[in-house]
Amino acid sequence: MSTNEYSTLIDILEEPVLILNLEGNIVSFNNAAIKYFLLRDKSSCVNLNDLVLEKANVLTQNLTMWSRSKSALPAGLTFKLKRDEIRKFVCKGQLIRPSTPSLEALIMVRCITKRESHKTFISLNKKIEHLAKEVKERQRNEKYIGQLNFELEIKVNERTKELSTTNDSLNLSLEKLKNTQNHLIRSERLAALGSMVAGIAHEINNPVGVCVTAASYQQDQVNHYRQLYDGDKLTRDDFESFLDLTQQSSKIVSSNLERAADLIRNFKLLAVDQTEDISREIKVKSYIEEVLLSLQPYFTKTQHSYEFNCSAEVHLYSYPGAITQILNNLIENSILHGFAGKKRGVITMDVDSDDSDLILDYSDNGNGISDENSKRIFDPFFTTRRNQGGSGLGMSIVYNLVKDKLFGEIKLLERKRQGISFRITLPLSIKNYLEDGSHSDSN
Repeated sequence: MSTNEYSTLIDILEEPVLILNLEGNIVSFNNAAIKYFLLRDKSSCVNLNDLVLEKANVLTQNLTMWSRSKSALPAGLTFKLKRDEIRKFVCKGQLIRPSTPSLEALIMVRCITKRESHKTFISLNKKIEHLAKEVKERQRNEKYIGQLNFELEIKVNERTKELSTTNDSLNLSLEKLKNTQNHLIRSERLAALGSMVAGIAHEINNPVGVCVTAASYQQDQVNHYRQLYDGDKLTRDDFESFLDLTQQSSKIVSSNLERAADLIRNFKLLAVDQTEDISREIKVKSYIEEVLLSLQPYFTKTQHSYEFNCSAEVHLYSYPGAITQILNNLIENSILHGFAGKKRGVITMDVDSDDSDLILDYSDNGNGISDENSKRIFDPFFTTRRNQGGSGLGMSIVYNLVKDKLFGEIKLLERKRQGISFRITLPLSIKNYLEDGSHSDSN
């Protein structure tokens, strides 16, 4: 082993190593000894007298004694360490170690002659050679690990690129899905608006028909009394009868025209809610009654009916158009699915409120839903009537409107009787949500 190799290896040792002669001159030491004893550098010549508290003659005597004995001797050295620390060392064979086991070890090798130093270094060289093997093994492992890290980094970069490409594709698909969802929601709105038009047209037909009949009858009577008047046959009783008839006809026409005007006004509000998506305050009872009136075509050709219970004092600041669409989808779902094969189905809606929320319990006495299907009832495109034209979007749109549009919750309640039951909980006012900027009008 060359001097450089030897010097390099002992520098790797964590233990301080001092090589000295009988005069106490330290001829060589490692980096650990430099730090341990605050030595200047390896080029300087240091005597052990500079490091210990024992007198020179005592030190020389001890070194001579240790050079002749391989067993532990009671004599010791007291080193002055950094920061004015003092530690006691004792001789144990070829080594001088701390008297306190917890302190750092100190190796002092005695070199009197070249031959003797060779023999003395055998044990130390074994340790150094073992350390050299460990260093080489560590270098091989580090090289192997470095290669693995390099290959792993390449794979990570490739995988990152793949994930980035996949992520871009998913984002594009998600954007398309959102656009499709918005388109479907708009289509549902238009479909609901179409149902409203049919319902309002049916309801307006009655008062307008009464007005036409009353006006036609009144015109006939006017012609009759005109003939009496022209023939100078009109009596006082005839004239009073004419006045009574005209007054009654006018009341009938006026009241029915007012009814038609109310229907048209309500329809305009519902239509605006469905198309312009504006938030405003509504009286829940009267508003839902208007919605139910517009959905009358669902019931006119069947024996199905509904029951609606709500206090007139309940007010709600929200998106009425979304509520209209939710009720339209729920009722349509009950009639098409729940009441399939049934002659008389009943839909029940109970509305209540507390300090902060409106609670709408919706139920029907229809066919109900299986436990397996109940887990997927809000999933997009899930339907049990795929072969009969069902799209599977109705309940999914209801769920999204309640959650994302109205900031509420909808739950499918456990079946306690025949049919299906939902509980919809909505905040009485969404103003705070809108002020927080957590709402989007994309729907």
